[in-house]
Amino acid sequence: MGVVPVFRAAIRRRLTLLVPAALLVAALVGAAGGSNDAQRFYLYVAGHQVGLGEQQVYAMVVRTTLMTRYRDAAGKIHQKSFVATRSGSLAWTVEGFDADSRPVVGVAVTGSLGLAPQIGRIGGATSGGTSSSSGGSAESAPQAPGVPAGVPSPVLDARGSTTAEVFSPLAGEAAVLSGLSQHPPAPGQTWNGRTAVPLLYGRLILNLENTVSPESEASPDTLRIDLRGKADFEGYAPWRAGERAALRGTGDASGVAYVTPGLALPLGMALDTRTHGTMRAGGQVGVYVLDTDLKLKLVSFVPGTVQRPGGLGLVPASGLLGHTDIPNGMLYSTTQPDLVASPAATDTSYVGSPLPRVTPYPSSLPAASLPPIPILVEGVPLASPPPPPQANPTPTFYF
Repeated sequence: MGVVPVFRAAIRRRLTLLVPAALLVAALVGAAGGSNDAQRFYLYVAGHQVGLGEQQVYAMVVRTTLMTRYRDAAGKIHQKSFVATRSGSLAWTVEGFDADSRPVVGVAVTGSLGLAPQIGRIGGATSGGTSSSSGGSAESAPQAPGVPAGVPSPVLDARGSTTAEVFSPLAGEAAVLSGLSQHPPAPGQTWNGRTAVPLLYGRLILNLENTVSPESEASPDTLRIDLRGKADFEGYAPWRAGERAALRGTGDASGVAYVTPGLALPLGMALDTRTHGTMRAGGQVGVYVLDTDLKLKLVSFVPGTVQRPGGLGLVPASGLLGHTDIPNGMLYSTTQPDLVASPAATDTSYVGSPLPRVTPYPSSLPAASLPPIPILVEGVPLASPPPPPQANPTPTFYF
């Protein structure tokens, strides 16, 4: 009988030790997992009026240069360099609006934006020993233009943003557009923005401070936004056959972005980052340096037809507005019928309207002229946006 209390006391002591340990593990898992909020990509500046049939085409180039260096157990220093270039175009068309009046867009891509090219070693050297290596460039096979297979038409929210991964090439602009609630921003206005840019070697997390340049006062068609901040990087690099080295580091970011106040559209962005940090793999510890050059530019914009609330209907004459009833004595005419009048026709199977035919509004307008910006994105195959809805479609089914 005396064993039972001792046994219960032992259980209590074990539970006392296990519960704090379990709470600590849960806290560590929660901290490592972070937020589950999906990355949002912004297509417009706040205040932009989206129209039916609206089309946009962006061209972009991302160049990355990665250098790794470590010393092995024998004292030999190994240094390798990797270069990758991803370029292409992203185009979309506003196909319509859902039940909540949110824009539905069709997307087309071209180039290597949606692909993960193989990492190729283009140069390497070692010091403290004698060895060298070389390889091919980190280019990927171009992707055939067209709408990505299996991707439904994304729906945009009230701020013109979406979580559809097909828009991930625009992730850099989110650090500018996500915090820009006032349009147009005033010269000297400053706000902060954060975004995660997917790269070939991992993920670049940007924390930028955005300031409208005072030079924007002299240009009514373009606002220049100066970008400065921090860049954190987490990713990997090739190590040995079938192995990768983990990279963790931080650095600086700087660049410039342009928006047009009239159309409330982002015109382009140029951003340079350099991060450096630690490389770990196979018990070895080394260092890395990653340079990233990101450029994107709006090369074509076709305005759409802005959908206004309501539609055509009967409008009462202004003289009748405010009246709520009609005297009973005015319900019937007291005049004699016209003796010259003839009976109405009886063959009325089809009577054409005497009014001129109304031509429907086009779903899209001619391409707009965009103000020039000092950002060059050359040699990029441009995607063709999906065709806009037809203004006067041909019937497909008859009922």
